Amino acid sequence: MPRTRTVVAVVALLTGCAGESLAKSDIDTLRIMSETEVRAIAVDHRVGVAHPMQTVTVERLENLGIQNVGQALTRMAGTQVRDYGGIGGMKTVSVHSLGASHTGVVYDGVPVSDCQAGQVDLGRFFTDNLGEVALSVGHEDDLLMSASSLASAAMVRISTATPRFASDKARNALRVTLKAGSWGEVSPTVMYARKLKNDDFIGVNATYQRADGHYPFTIENGDETLDYTRNNTDIECGRAELNYHHAKGADTRLDVKGYGFVSERGLPGPVIYYNNVSRERLFDANAFVQACLTKRWGTRWQLQTRAKYNYSYNRYDDTNSKWAGGHRRDQYVQHEGYVSATALWSPHRLLDLSLAEDVRLNTLAMRLGSTTHEPNPTRLLSLTSLQARLALPHLTVNASLLLTAAKESVRMGRAMDIPARLSPSLALTVRPWTAERFFIRAMYKEAYRQPSFNELYYDRIGNTDLKPERATEWSVGLAWEKHVGMVRLSLTADGYFHRVSDKMVAMPGVYVWKMMNIGRADIGGLDATMDLRWEIARGIGCEIDASYTYQHATDETEATQESYRHLLPYTPRHSGNLSATVTTPWVSMGWNMQAMGERYAMKVNTEANKMGGFTVHDLNLWHEFGIKVGTLRAQLSICNIADRQYDIIHFYPMPGRHVRGTVTLTL
Repeated sequence: MPRTRTVVAVVALLTGCAGESLAKSDIDTLRIMSETEVRAIAVDHRVGVAHPMQTVTVERLENLGIQNVGQALTRMAGTQVRDYGGIGGMKTVSVHSLGASHTGVVYDGVPVSDCQAGQVDLGRFFTDNLGEVALSVGHEDDLLMSASSLASAAMVRISTATPRFASDKARNALRVTLKAGSWGEVSPTVMYARKLKNDDFIGVNATYQRADGHYPFTIENGDETLDYTRNNTDIECGRAELNYHHAKGADTRLDVKGYGFVSERGLPGPVIYYNNVSRERLFDANAFVQACLTKRWGTRWQLQTRAKYNYSYNRYDDTNSKWAGGHRRDQYVQHEGYVSATALWSPHRLLDLSLAEDVRLNTLAMRLGSTTHEPNPTRLLSLTSLQARLALPHLTVNASLLLTAAKESVRMGRAMDIPARLSPSLALTVRPWTAERFFIRAMYKEAYRQPSFNELYYDRIGNTDLKPERATEWSVGLAWEKHVGMVRLSLTADGYFHRVSDKMVAMPGVYVWKMMNIGRADIGGLDATMDLRWEIARGIGCEIDASYTYQHATDETEATQESYRHLLPYTPRHSGNLSATVTTPWVSMGWNMQAMGERYAMKVNTEANKMGGFTVHDLNLWHEFGIKVGTLRAQLSICNIADRQYDIIHFYPMPGRHVRGTVTLTL
């Protein structure tokens, strides 16, 4: 009490003296301080999270000439992006060799799924309209996330960019981009946004892309070097989005998205010596509408609801003498309905609790060639999660429990019997010293994935006796961040061990291959990242990012098998990425290097199956011009500068040196 009175007395004295001085002074003697600009580099929020997390922003995507989400993920530690070559080749990502089906994808807060294949093609998400791409091992620390986001062993979060209006009074924002490059690549993009009232806006964006992709490559056949041109690599596709955003203060937010995508592309086949012919074609059409509503009541309650309807059509054509009549056509139609709700309660400033419920209904109609095998499965899936977070001054504990239950039916044949399962996770973050942004973190998580409809019901190869594939994750790591003036340095290192059980693999039978649960894999490794931001002077900045992965992933299925304790296919022991950008008022430059060590294309690690390591370098130069109506940005990208020939998937050669020019007008 005496201390309180003293403080009050001092404040009163100072206030009285200031008032008396002002009353006695002449108004003309008042001096107003000149405007002062305070500059600082933002804190790296990835450092303090419990689950290892990596992000790349829209500015970084632009400066490094990254075209799609698949390319963005190659920059991150612990990822393996499957790329079959070609301008529009399919791109899927496996994190820590767990498999692409264990990687979940969330687009603007709502999950993206594919019940047919069980994995999402990330090549169709162009970066022109994106704000950020994030990768989390386990899941993110957000307690408002959906139950579906907890189900995967790793999660990719894709966020749409918020429109940038020229000023607070501006009502319209327009951005037009044109890209043109080697092998017939042309890709225009238009983005328009209209501010409605307060912080509300409506935006539309559309992208078209076409390319023939006929790039050259060579084959070494003994002493003979053969020059070829890749064929059947053309693509023509279009994407359009409509976004609506409504906010009422800080308590209510509504986001609605309509999405449409259509593409026709060739599927380049494997190149084996003299065979460079492929006539496989793929046609895709996808449309969905989704909404996400977030509501807050005071400081204790929050509710987030999501809803989505998704339609997908896929047609595969192949002209080949191996088919009856010389042609085969497979067609698939997917329908999905999805609803979700997450309630967050904060009973105490140190404790948060959330309960989430997701319900998803998937149907797949399939017509496979000329067969009458049309099971047309339907799956009703329920996911219920309970999460808790305890945030103490030096310790944060995140815990979750996920219940998965499903019911399946088919029009023809026998449906899979899916058992319910509980999946727990626990993550800890320790901050030993409050004054330092240094964290020690550890994580344990159980995840499991259900078989895709292809794995269960595809003609002859499908097996309805499959069990869900289980993954168990352990990791422990360190994260540190330091600010010195206009320099910020962030470092992370995470060691991990994962085990995949009941792994689903295709095994040869008496007459045909069959999907079976016979696999087990042990995966251990280390992910390390570095992020440096340095504002050298006004308008001149430097950014350096580095990621490194050491991984030892082995087949532990059966001691009698030839592949026992051999490295899993396409899992190098060493891989990494290094990128640097320097921005100046004149010409800015970005450089990126991707490196991958030796790996094996098959389960048995023989010399014949070994694939050599490689490094690929890309260079980007750009400049922004101020014009009367806005800004004009011109960029030149030179990809694979050294013209290195390499394969990510064996016998699927990647493009050599190629260039791309980009012009962007922002009004």
